[in-house]
Amino acid sequence: MRYAVLGACCASVMLLTSACWADAKLLNFEIPVAQRGVGHYSVIFKSERDLRRLPALYRDPNSGVRKPKVLPDVLPISPEDTEALAKALAASVGGKAAYPTAALSDRVPSVFELQGVTDEAAKRLAIDPRIDVIAVPIAVADPGVNRGP
Repeated sequence: MRYAVLGACCASVMLLTSACWADAKLLNFEIPVAQRGVGHYSVIFKSERDLRRLPALYRDPNSGVRKPKVLPDVLPISPEDTEALAKALAASVGGKAAYPTAALSDRVPSVFELQGVTDEAAKRLAIDPRIDVIAVPIAVADPGVNRGP
């Protein structure tokens, strides 16, 4: 199930990704809590190409991109850095990071699941310039499941 959710989120990211450096996109937060559950979010980092541009943007006062406060010099590119950054970001909002996965390619960015926080806490991560999308996973029912004969 979690791979299906991550896969769906990654597919959404590929469709919605742009060269925007502002706050992360927030997906599915408008869906009522009763229809989606609470406390779980998929956090998707920017592509490796975009992440590698960030240090230059931090130094340029005209870019409008501020250096992050949580592990500011870590880019989620390697498995170790992705795990360390995911855990630190989750802890910064009182949650836990689950299933940190480093980028598989420039088209499949690093991701992790943020657990145990409120919508408001998850939204606070949106100011980190390394994050591209924070999505509320929604379950997709398989129309062939539990069908009568």
